[in-house]
Amino acid sequence: LNCFLSTIQFGVTRSAGISEAIAPAKKEDPDYYARFVFDISFFFFVMMLIRRVEIGVIVDTFSERRQEMDKARESRQERCFICNLHRSVFDQIATDAEHHGSGVRGFERHISSEHIMEAYINYIIYLKDRDFQHCTGVEKFCKKQIAEASTKWFPVYKAKSLQRAGVKLA
Repeated sequence: LNCFLSTIQFGVTRSAGISEAIAPAKKEDPDYYARFVFDISFFFFVMMLIRRVEIGVIVDTFSERRQEMDKARESRQERCFICNLHRSVFDQIATDAEHHGSGVRGFERHISSEHIMEAYINYIIYLKDRDFQHCTGVEKFCKKQIAEASTKWFPVYKAKSLQRAGVKLA
């Protein structure tokens, strides 16, 4: 019995419990069993509660992060990265003649042939590598905007397919 009690007391309570901060109880002490019960109950009630709170905070943080990632993923799937228009705008103006029976809806066609994100990234890399003196007027404007971390040069809420379809956005 003494071996079992010692294993429980020193094995369980020595891992960041109160017994690390105070001197261990000796078997000869008259309050040894009271101290034993106190150490064990402190561990189970206080330390376990603190650990549950820590785990709850971690789980909540990861849950919030997952929601943010889901929202960002949905935004990437539902909005054009370049012009920030919702897919429904392009899907509404898509006609059979526009996608020639290829099964490509307006939004997919828009992001694959009109506002190609990779083309904008390549253009930014091209401008960063290009000497300012050799840039054209448009390239100089875009290079300045990129240096200032501005997106004024992006066609926000604008698209050629919308202009051709006669769609006016407010």
